[in-house]
Amino acid sequence: MSSLDLDYHSMDKVKPILNKDEYREDDVSSVETDSLDELSAIRQKIDQILKEITEIKNSIKRMESSWCSIL
Repeated sequence: MSSLDLDYHSMDKVKPILNKDEYREDDVSSVETDSLDELSAIRQKIDQILKEITEIKNSIKRMESSWCSIL
């Protein structure tokens, strides 16, 4: 089998995927939904991290003020 035969057979497998007649809107919308779900989960994680950072900053401020009162 030559490399041209291999390429031809490989392209044969790709053609059905690229066929516009077989395009379905729900294929795209399910990907969009999955992506939105992932983005939402990432956003929630970022919000949680920011909340924890704020708590740490507030804790540091409290420690600083208690040290200042001791000195």
